[in-house]
Amino acid sequence: MWKKRFFLRKGVNLFNFEADSNMKPMGEIRDVFDLRVWRAEKTTGDRPHMIRFVHSITKDEHLLSTNTQDEVKYWIKVLNDCYLVAQYENKVAKIILCQSIIRMRKDIKQYKKLKIAATKIQTILRKHNIRNTYLEKKKNVIKCQSVVRRWICLRRFKLVKRRILIVKELVATETSYVINLQIVDSMFTQPLMDLSSTNTPILSPEEIAAIFVPIQPILTVNSMLLEDLESRLSQWHVDKKIGRLMANHMNTMKGAYVTYILDYPEIISSLTSVIKKNNLFTQYISKIRQEDKYRTLDLPSIFIQPIQRLPRYELLLKDLIKHTPKTHPDYSELHTGLDMITEVTKDINEKRRVKDNSVAFNKLKGALTGKLAKTIKWAPYHIHLREGDVQVSNNKKVMYMFALNEFLLFTQKDKDKHKLLSIIFVKNITSMSSSVEGTVEKIVINVQGADTLTVSAPRSSPSWSSLLEKNLEEYKTRGITLSQ
Repeated sequence: MWKKRFFLRKGVNLFNFEADSNMKPMGEIRDVFDLRVWRAEKTTGDRPHMIRFVHSITKDEHLLSTNTQDEVKYWIKVLNDCYLVAQYENKVAKIILCQSIIRMRKDIKQYKKLKIAATKIQTILRKHNIRNTYLEKKKNVIKCQSVVRRWICLRRFKLVKRRILIVKELVATETSYVINLQIVDSMFTQPLMDLSSTNTPILSPEEIAAIFVPIQPILTVNSMLLEDLESRLSQWHVDKKIGRLMANHMNTMKGAYVTYILDYPEIISSLTSVIKKNNLFTQYISKIRQEDKYRTLDLPSIFIQPIQRLPRYELLLKDLIKHTPKTHPDYSELHTGLDMITEVTKDINEKRRVKDNSVAFNKLKGALTGKLAKTIKWAPYHIHLREGDVQVSNNKKVMYMFALNEFLLFTQKDKDKHKLLSIIFVKNITSMSSSVEGTVEKIVINVQGADTLTVSAPRSSPSWSSLLEKNLEEYKTRGITLSQ
């Protein structure tokens, strides 16, 4: 059904109103057409005065009827102006978009080229920076290496310097030591032996043999050691070795030193005795001291030097090892020499301990009196640990206690004799504790099948309690005596 409509174009929009009989608009807007997407076409056929109004996208259409051909042309022109402009603008926009895309692609290509160039520049700069950093670090490393090399050289120089000083000290002390032994041999042993066969002997051959003759073996072995040390020192260089030399000489020196050190108490006792009782010997010493080089002569200090010599060797070799690099050819041989000296020292100490124990043991057996003393079954493995005044429990009298590895002996001292009052066997001791009150050490001994015993003794070092507790612990641990 055809209806009258009033159309109003405003910009790109075409407003559709209902029209009255005079073709005036009335009512609200019915439709709004966007002329940019609507196009007008002239119809063909039997409708020459009509216009087809078609949507370019949805293909919706409307038919508009006019009175004349001129009106058809006018409306087609009016309606299509915006559409053509819109089409033009769309094409322009597409062209611009294409141009933008093309420019963007060109920019992307240019960006990629620039990025590649920038990456190359960054790589070159990075390599340059790495090289500069490397050169700087290399320079610092070279400085550090130089400092370390200098420190190592300085340390090696100090070690070499210290080594030669220790060897010189060894040779100097050995020289002084041998000279003192030679004084004893040349000024006492030989002259006194010659005088002993005359009518005016100063000492008997037995006294000379007991006091001075034991020095001779030590003088012999140490003279040989000194000769080798002086020869080694005269040809000294950085890699010169001394450890094997000391180890070899220790083998020959061992016998002489063991004999002398074990006999030293008797030797020094005899020497002290003749100095005090023999006026001729005292006058003989005074005569020797009249010479300037013997003015400070002191025989007891010379006779104790062999006792002190082995520990001195040990200290010097330890110091030498401390200042010898582990790569030095003498390092292992110094350890061999030190081990040899340590072994000789331990052997001497053990033999001295056995001898001292034997002396104390024999003295104890001869000093004990009373019926209880006859019941003791003495054995070779009994070891004398310690002895001294003690006070037992509530007994006000001071007793004398002998501590052995197998038993404790409580005696009443009477001059050189000791009356045995009681015995406590170590195997019967169940526990032991100790405390200190001022200058007194108290030891509580729990004995199986007997009353608890409290022993008080003056504080000393090492303490009574540590000695007794150690002996008890070893006895219980092994179930045997210390010497078995």
